[in-house]
Amino acid sequence: MLYRNLFLNLLLSFIPFCLFAQYTPSYVGKDATEKYPYLLPIGAQKIVKLGNDLPLPVGLMFNYVHQKTEVNTTDLMLSFEEFGTYQDFSWVEFDKARNTTNVMNIRLDAWLFPFLNIYGIYAHSWTDANTQVTFPVDIPIHTEPTANTVGFGGVLAYGFKHYYMALNFNRSYTYSSALTSTIKGNIASFRLGRNFNITGLHKIGLNIGCQYQNFNSYSKGSIDMSKALGFIDTPEVHEVVDQIKTGAAEFYNNLSKPQQVIVDRFIEGLQDKIPDPENYPSTLYYTFNKERVGDWAFLVGVQYLYSKRMWFRVDYGAGNGYRNLQFTFNYRFAHKLLSHNK
Repeated sequence: MLYRNLFLNLLLSFIPFCLFAQYTPSYVGKDATEKYPYLLPIGAQKIVKLGNDLPLPVGLMFNYVHQKTEVNTTDLMLSFEEFGTYQDFSWVEFDKARNTTNVMNIRLDAWLFPFLNIYGIYAHSWTDANTQVTFPVDIPIHTEPTANTVGFGGVLAYGFKHYYMALNFNRSYTYSSALTSTIKGNIASFRLGRNFNITGLHKIGLNIGCQYQNFNSYSKGSIDMSKALGFIDTPEVHEVVDQIKTGAAEFYNNLSKPQQVIVDRFIEGLQDKIPDPENYPSTLYYTFNKERVGDWAFLVGVQYLYSKRMWFRVDYGAGNGYRNLQFTFNYRFAHKLLSHNK
């Protein structure tokens, strides 16, 4: 029932932290009088005259992300009408949702200034989501939503000799197959790193840092009652109905009439399910709030700079209720439209 993909992950694609440190050996002037050949980044000529390296101005990045997150669910509201009055079911209790997400994303970036990189992202994700209703009945819930994410962001970077630092921020919008509401997210990260020369243009980069993620908590969606009832195995239907009836004295009489109607319809659906699982086509609409168990994560990464055009990276992030492993390939280039000699 919880479809936090995070996302995104987001959206977890960090810009090449190369600025004018000797990080990406892409262009170095032969002497102080040589003219920098590209329009971007703005102000590059002054940096090149100082004898510093600059990356090629445009990059195309491909990422694969494997992520595990834990999410809390609260403030459940239910209705049989999409635009009707939603009834308060916040007394329903859930276990933590445990989501495993795989993400493929692509990102196009450009160095606008030697210290500022801007980028746009598109991502597609697949999630295996598991949670459980723990009160008033025990019902395991398993879903496999997909999602598409678009976003944009920027990186402020600085380098000195073999050392560099970078501050990344991005904004994302995720459209999940399980929700009608849009998941809006913000990710900010800070990294410190050092490059080590191997041979020629080949280098290894090591970095550590931290990351903060924040997503809007409100979620809205719908589900066919037949699918909702499908979370319960047919042999267990009698047991679930008995749980509801046994616990009725504890909560049922304290419910409002509209709340009782929803509970009654659910019990009727369970009873109908015994002879015919498909005989309950009504749609159930819901809203709820979700919160990540933890918003902060520790980051560590290693990067191999193969050439001025290609590099590879592996990143790992860990925090409270959060694990993330990311593999990256980046290809950098300079289109002729960005050349002074078009």
